Amino acid sequence: MKQSFNVENFTKIYYDENRKGDYLDGRFSEFNILKHYGNSIKKINKKFRDGFYSTVEKRERANHRKERLKKRKFDNLQIILSLVEEKIDKKNYSISMLTKTIKGKTAYTVDRSNVETFFLFKQIQKNIQHSFKVKQADRNEIVSQVVNMLDNGFPKYIIRTDIASFYETIPHDELKKVISRNHILSPLSKKIINEILRQYQIITGQNSGIPRGIGISAYLAELYMRDFDNDIRDLSNVTYYARYVDDIIIVFTPNNKHESIDYLNLIDEKITKYGLRRNTTKTKPMDFTQTNNFNFDFLGYNFTFANPLKIDISSNKEQRYKEKLNISIEDYNRTSKYNEKAARRLLIQRLKYLTGNTRLLGVKKDILIGAYFSNQQISVDSKLKRLDNYFKCVAVERNLQPYSRLNLNGTTKLKNKLKTFSFVDGFQKKNFYKFSKKELEEILSIWKNL
Repeated sequence: MKQSFNVENFTKIYYDENRKGDYLDGRFSEFNILKHYGNSIKKINKKFRDGFYSTVEKRERANHRKERLKKRKFDNLQIILSLVEEKIDKKNYSISMLTKTIKGKTAYTVDRSNVETFFLFKQIQKNIQHSFKVKQADRNEIVSQVVNMLDNGFPKYIIRTDIASFYETIPHDELKKVISRNHILSPLSKKIINEILRQYQIITGQNSGIPRGIGISAYLAELYMRDFDNDIRDLSNVTYYARYVDDIIIVFTPNNKHESIDYLNLIDEKITKYGLRRNTTKTKPMDFTQTNNFNFDFLGYNFTFANPLKIDISSNKEQRYKEKLNISIEDYNRTSKYNEKAARRLLIQRLKYLTGNTRLLGVKKDILIGAYFSNQQISVDSKLKRLDNYFKCVAVERNLQPYSRLNLNGTTKLKNKLKTFSFVDGFQKKNFYKFSKKELEEILSIWKNL
């Protein structure tokens, strides 16, 4: 059974996570024995690479030993996961949510150090995907479609908006109806989802909202918005609609430019129908039947209407880059007092990450990110040039406070190294760097609250 909380499905999750680079052997104490066998296998592999096994006989013996170790590791994995299955099967198995604050908003978490909870929620995510065919929209695909739509020259009326406090306003009763109507989703999955909503209600005192930070919440949000998406697409004169989480763009093509329709009111009616609220400060209606003199931000890009269309990174994205540069340099200032070599290494790694490109390993496909791959739709690089000038001021010339205190201590080599980093070069030349999972965790650790 695809939705069963059993050893077979947990084994698939285990290997899926490993392929993503999330090595569970080092995460859970229950898996210590697996880590032991894994290390022994790695040692044999290293000896093969180093040419240690010089004869056919030695290589055969080493291969036999490696296969025995693999089998023992797999057998132990099955024993551990059978105990996980047994604990989850108990009628009284319970979960508890914890709260924390991220970017000024309350986020929630479950005890991911608990092996049973980890596999339980991973399986529920798979079950929701299987039962409802839920998936999040592709950000790059949406932006590419928006570019084509804006460039087609047809008269149009565009509304760019988003849902205010999206996760916090999804009504429980309506979400539960959507879930209960599905007869494919397993009873245990429904039970855990309802328990999460119950605990959220106890913590917040509200009968609406899903907990930010818990993996299944993104799937529940997409599930709830499915009917909303279809309702918007069915509105008269809608020729394009896209939503990425709570960011929305809608294109109406009027039958004639003299047609008088309150499109914004139509959208508000649908948003209200689903118990949600439009974010008025992030709403921008644009009537291209009257003028083409508009610009707007959407999904990290700024679109400016000119001939041709100009696309740059958004001001918010530019500011986030600056904040990451600031924090990186401040961290170097602080840590270089104790270990300058380690602080310098980490600063250089962070600058490579910010100004270059890299690959995040995933289960189904590799994800490319960076100065080019995260901004590949831009047609002008004015804000990337501004970022280079900003970095030059704060790090190389050090003529902005507090960066005049950057502790270079006469190390010309480091100063010359800093001069080599450029957002424009990272975009135009697609400079590429490889990082291990451990290096990425270290690089990203100081930016968690941005």
